[in-house]
Amino acid sequence: MIEYLLFDIDNTLYPASCGLGEEMNRRMTRFVAMHLDIDLPSADSLRASARRRYGTTLKWLQAEHGLDDVDPYMEAVHPADLSRWITDDHAATAREALEEIDLPASVLTNGPAEHARRVLGRLGLSDRFERVFDLRSNNYVGKPSREVYLRAASELNLRFASTLFVDDVVQYLLPFRDLGGMIVHMSTPDSEAPSIPRISNLRELATIIYPRGSRR
Repeated sequence: MIEYLLFDIDNTLYPASCGLGEEMNRRMTRFVAMHLDIDLPSADSLRASARRRYGTTLKWLQAEHGLDDVDPYMEAVHPADLSRWITDDHAATAREALEEIDLPASVLTNGPAEHARRVLGRLGLSDRFERVFDLRSNNYVGKPSREVYLRAASELNLRFASTLFVDDVVQYLLPFRDLGGMIVHMSTPDSEAPSIPRISNLRELATIIYPRGSRR
């Protein structure tokens, strides 16, 4: 039985189609190009390789390229005004979908808390989540490191077997499943993963949690 929910933020609580995730990805590439004094295509290629090794661009920059002050990176990557991407319709859809689900929930994100708060505020979901576990609260160790999931479970007193984690990145879901948790992939047609339960929007999550309309 599912007793608790963990949610990623980006491209999960709002749809990837809105373009915010793509915008932040472009901003990461621009930051890498500036930090390393290289062109954008080279920065993009290096980032792709680094993510396979480190999980996040930030961890790679810290480990290999002397990025000690992470605040300029966070500010450069995460827009202060989200209204260009997250619309009132997106907010209404998210609220309606989560109102159908009578379970406590927290956020587990590789972004900073200030970005998470802005997204939740824009969606009208600031009061829906008990905790926000962000990159800083995890000592700048992000998903997919096991310690991130173990810390959240410990602080929330969760059992993995009764906790469902929703994320749009398969790489971030697999360690949670390995620890005994349940997972759902927020997928797009080009990102589907076999053998992992998937939804394409938040409205579909209730059908995973309450099969055949059951409510416990």
